[in-house]
Amino acid sequence: MILRRLAVNFKEQNWFAVAVAIELVVVVAGVFIGIEVSNWNAGRLQHDAARTYVIRLREDLAENIADLQTRKAYYRQVRSHGLAALAAMDRPPASLGPQFLIDAYEGSQIITRIVGKNTYDEILSVGAINSFADVSVRKQLAFYFLSLRNSEIALSYIPPYRETLRRHMPYGVQHAITTQCPEKVMVIGDDSFGAKLAERCTIDLPVASVATAVAEVDIPEVRLDLNRCLADLDLKMLMFDRVIARAKALDAFLAQHNS
Repeated sequence: MILRRLAVNFKEQNWFAVAVAIELVVVVAGVFIGIEVSNWNAGRLQHDAARTYVIRLREDLAENIADLQTRKAYYRQVRSHGLAALAAMDRPPASLGPQFLIDAYEGSQIITRIVGKNTYDEILSVGAINSFADVSVRKQLAFYFLSLRNSEIALSYIPPYRETLRRHMPYGVQHAITTQCPEKVMVIGDDSFGAKLAERCTIDLPVASVATAVAEVDIPEVRLDLNRCLADLDLKMLMFDRVIARAKALDAFLAQHNS
């Protein structure tokens, strides 16, 4: 309509109307270009934000994988001690000594810590999830962190064996194990730490104290709870493998998306 009117005014040499029409065209074009530039700039900022978040998410995943692998190795040690203690309970009590007490105690060790998800929590809290224009990215993130929350229920469970064992084992024995066989603390990332049980452990206690402690620990209640604890450790091992596999799969997906 504007161009048609401009053509008519041009033929009639109505220069004032032509100038007004040209000015109007320039204004409309300017507004249109401004909107397009604004949309382009918003899209660029959104894309840049998404790329930054992907980098941070992948850093979190790498730290999570290292943390989970360290915890799996830790629980593998715990399970080994627990199995040794359970096997020892089949032997005559008189044959049991400090090593049985060490195995029984170390078999009750735990690491209670949730898997880090700081970046994803930030994305949700500031409403930045729509920075990811690709719906598949949002779906993959939601699936991973929802499954992670469900897995943490199993990983954070503390079997009753820990409480039962520590109620029955004399404090002096527990103190000797924790001071003479301390755990080794390891730095995993910027915000997380791991632990490793002592490879070799000996405790210096009077023979009478050891015999008393063995009699307190080598009882049916402790054995039953240890049996339950070992079954829980098997489940934790399975969950560690599953969560690690999911984290690696998500990392590979994000790497491909951000390339």
